[in-house]
Amino acid sequence: MPDMDGFTAIASLRKNGFENPIIVLTASESPDDKKRAMELGCNDYVIKTMEMSGLESAVYKLLEFQ
Repeated sequence: MPDMDGFTAIASLRKNGFENPIIVLTASESPDDKKRAMELGCNDYVIKTMEMSGLESAVYKLLEFQ
């Protein structure tokens, strides 16, 4: 994203009252990045080059809690 990174986007969305689920789709496999994203309020963290089933799984997990 040209104007902000994903961490800033998550923080801004949550700060401004966005309550819908956020699934991070990233190339970063860093456990620290995942931890930070989750702490900022994302609901799941999916690493790119995953099988489509990985993204489907993240969406289904969110649906179970609604």
